[in-house]
Formats: sequence, structure tokens, C-alpha cells
Amino acid sequence: MKSFVYLFTLAVLIFTLSVAIIPNTHAEISIDVDGDGYTTDGTGLGLDCDDGNVAIHPGATEIPYDGIDQDCNSSDLTDVDGDTYASNQDVGGTPDCNDTNPAIHPGATEIIGDGIDQDCKDGDKTPVQAINDLILFAHDNKVKTSPIDSAVKILNDKNKSNDKSVCGKLTAFVNHLKADKKISSSLKDTLIQKSTAIKIALGC
Repeated sequence: MKSFVYLFTLAVLIFTLSVAIIPNTHAEISIDVDGDGYTTDGTGLGLDCDDGNVAIHPGATEIPYDGIDQDCNSSDLTDVDGDTYASNQDVGGTPDCNDTNPAIHPGATEIIGDGIDQDCKDGDKTPVQAINDLILFAHDNKVKTSPIDSAVKILNDKNKSNDKSVCGKLTAFVNHLKADKKISSSLKDTLIQKSTAIKIALGC
């Protein structure tokens, strides 16, 4: 009986020692196929999101608009100018029509007559187009435009000396907006902003 106990104890001891010294063959193996220093398990320089391309790894130079995530930040670069509006190319793209200038994007304030389409909508506008748009926008929101209804006709005549008279009409329209308590503050601000932009374009 004692011999049996001794042999059993010895067997347990040998088994315990063997488990302790045999390496874990199932442990994850660190792989760096493309040799860029970044591995599949995150050891080395960091985790590689494409171990088949040496140009793709954390910190790599991101190429915008190509649909490839070179720097492994989970997305391609589509907003180069940082204005929060994405594009599919640097200039002439959509929805941001100029991804090199943060002042140009959908919803930006349009500077009338400067040859630049700041709001990425229908190109730059002339003062006549801007007043037409202002009148249509006001009518759509049930706002009366009597002070500026003749402005388009004045700007379209061949007498440039009359153009400055439109400044007074726009001022009268703004004063009308400020006095009308039925117009919401947000709509009022939008109409005043549009009117002011036209006045600046006319040199008022």
C-alpha cells in the first residue's frame, strides 16, 4: 500500500512539473508579414490594420478620397480642411465643393459677386440673383417684401447710377423686419443676413 501511495504521489509530481515547463502552443503568435514594424497582435510598434501592405499602418501618411485607411484610424480622410463637411475630391467635390478652404462648405455665408461659391450651391450669385432669391425666400415664409419689390427692375436697367438707390430699399426692408413682431427671431436673422450680404455687394 505504501508503495502504491509513493508511486501515485510521484506520478502527480511529474505531471505537475511537465505542465509547468511545456510552452502554450495555443498562444497568439506575433506576425509582421510586410515588415513595417507593426504586427497583427499589436506588439512591436502597434496593431497593423493591413499586414499585407507596408504603406498601411498607424501613423502612415493618409491619402484623402481614395477609400483606403492608410493610417489605421478606421476611416479614409474625406475632410482635409477640417470644416466638418466631407468631400470626394479637393476642389469641385461634393458635398464640400472646396475641401482646401474651411470657409467654403454647404451653409456657409455667401459673398455675393466675388466669383466664389462659398455655400456650394448654384455657383456665385449676382446682386440681382441674390435679391430674387431673397424675395422668393421671404414669400415662401409669408413675409412681405414691398420695400424691395422694385429693386430687381432698378438693378436691371442700364443706368448704374440708380443702383445705389437699392441700398435704401434694402435698409427699409431690414427696418420692416425688425419692427414686425410676427416674424420669428431665426427667420428674421436669416432675412437680415441675406439683405446685408446684398448691401455689401452693392457697396452700400
